[in-house]
Amino acid sequence: MSNTGLATINDIDEKVENFKQNFLDCINKHAPLKKISYKNLFWLTEKIKCHIKERDKFKKVWKRNRNEVAYVNFKKLRNKVHLMMR
Repeated sequence: MSNTGLATINDIDEKVENFKQNFLDCINKHAPLKKISYKNLFWLTEKIKCHIKERDKFKKVWKRNRNEVAYVNFKKLRNKVHLMMR
């Protein structure tokens, strides 16, 4: 699609398509997608991943309720995960 102004186009579908294309071109120019690659984290076992999920669950509960029991549970799991990852 050409880069003509929206005022010179009569058909609404062509205007929308032109605007969409110009917008996507601008986004791709100024904020292009980057390819992210992850290294093989051989030390990150399923057991550690399970504890991380459980830790995050307790953190979510603590943030929502702000009670001492939830914080203690979160803190215990946080420290345990930290030690497992060493």
